[in-house]
Amino acid sequence: MGVVSEEEWQSGRCFQGQYVSSDTGAGGVVNYKAKSVNKGFQNPLKSNNTPTHSIKTKSSQYRSHFDATADDALVLPRPTQNHQLKYNTRGLPVVDVVVDPHLSLKLRPHQREGVIFLYECMMSMREYNGSGAILADEMGLGKSLQCISLIWTLLKQGPYGGLPVMRRVVVVTPGSLVKNWQKEFQKWLGHERLK
Repeated sequence: MGVVSEEEWQSGRCFQGQYVSSDTGAGGVVNYKAKSVNKGFQNPLKSNNTPTHSIKTKSSQYRSHFDATADDALVLPRPTQNHQLKYNTRGLPVVDVVVDPHLSLKLRPHQREGVIFLYECMMSMREYNGSGAILADEMGLGKSLQCISLIWTLLKQGPYGGLPVMRRVVVVTPGSLVKNWQKEFQKWLGHERLK
């Protein structure tokens, strides 16, 4: 290689395409391949054969969010064949709906029964025409926790393909209790789940 003069260095000519050295003693042409500036980033570790997007297999795509075989897991009832024919129009596989262990471990036995009852009512699995329920009981028996458990479960998962049943939920309450509900959600779900 030849010597690069300060003038050629400052002008940048030595970095562009072919460069002829001013030093005739060492002489010759030094070939520099000009790299394309607009090429963009290419991952050097990625081989050209691998696809750029991840491929999800059906077995990993359709599964419960939580372990249904864990101790104290609250697994909600699976839909019947009639329910599947009526509501599973896309033919997705049926998966277990498991209440978040963070919540289910805090539920007392009567609250667990209440969550199952509410789930069956909301999913039209009960033997009456329609869906929905009214949850009424004395103060201090955990109605808020039951509702929060059901809301959180249906916002995150469902029986058909594990897809969420609901996208948005409105809690209708008197204006004086709005802050109480906010505190209840933060208390039972924690700040990290609500982000």
